[in-house]
Amino acid sequence: MYDLAEAMQLSIEKVLELIDYRQRRSVESLEGLLVDGNAFEHLSFVSLFEAQVQADVERASQMSALIQEAIATALTPRQQEVVRLRYGFDEGPCKVRSHGEVASLLGVYPNAVHMSDRRARERLSSALAPVVAASEGECSA
Repeated sequence: MYDLAEAMQLSIEKVLELIDYRQRRSVESLEGLLVDGNAFEHLSFVSLFEAQVQADVERASQMSALIQEAIATALTPRQQEVVRLRYGFDEGPCKVRSHGEVASLLGVYPNAVHMSDRRARERLSSALAPVVAASEGECSA
């Protein structure tokens, strides 16, 4: 899903909104409106697309849960706070703040936020390495 949103240069919410609109309006595809005689192929394509989108949503949800668990178990309370504020985990997607903004919120120097962020990313990278390796194995199979 994230790949689709990135390729279309849209937010995930917008992609989900478009899919929801398609389901409510029963639009098959623009190509189906232009080319006659291939209705079955178009319906198959739409069904496969919807199945892939649903699988992507489920994978994203699972990955989000794993990341939240890693944040809770691998990071110090201060690192958790910095990561949540910096990357907006509690505020929805695309809410990324600079080190300076986070420092201002926490009342510390930006360099302290930068160092805490760097250490947190190192810890998360180590904690999530087995998950990343497993997911790469799925893709190549």
